Amino acid sequence: MLQFIRELFVRIFIYNYRGKFLQRNFSAEMGKYNSAAILVPADDKVAEAIRELADQLVRKRKAVTLVLPATQRPKFDGIKNLRFQEYFPVDISKFGLPKGSFLEKMRFLEADILISFDFGTDNFLQVASLMAKSRVKIGYRSKFSDKIFHIQLASDKNLVRDSINNLIHCYQII
Repeated sequence: MLQFIRELFVRIFIYNYRGKFLQRNFSAEMGKYNSAAILVPADDKVAEAIRELADQLVRKRKAVTLVLPATQRPKFDGIKNLRFQEYFPVDISKFGLPKGSFLEKMRFLEADILISFDFGTDNFLQVASLMAKSRVKIGYRSKFSDKIFHIQLASDKNLVRDSINNLIHCYQII
């Protein structure tokens, strides 16, 4: 009986407030944010695809910080007004997790939106995503992604270009 009353209460709550939640426009919400942090994996193809998203965000006058391996930095040299938070092999512990000095840097990283392009295989980027402060965290679906990200994307490495294009189109609408 108690379970029935709980379910009834939830249904009434959803029915009464459904309109308020559905009237949110994703593009309008994204337009309110002024800063973004993008976590870039070591994969060259993914980094090249992220370059276009970073360029689009900079053109929209968003403050963009890229968290990336030092080997990926040259791919983004042509884009002005980017901030970089590089990590090196010495920042990665033998278990694949960030060491203390890099964790401190990530604790001070603040952005309105955090976008992680980790496909659930890089523990380093998952912990970095967890430590960064952000209003909205977007990432790919993986084992612990429900504990880290507010918005989860389909986790298919072959469709990374499509995911990035969708995010770019969201920002072009704004």
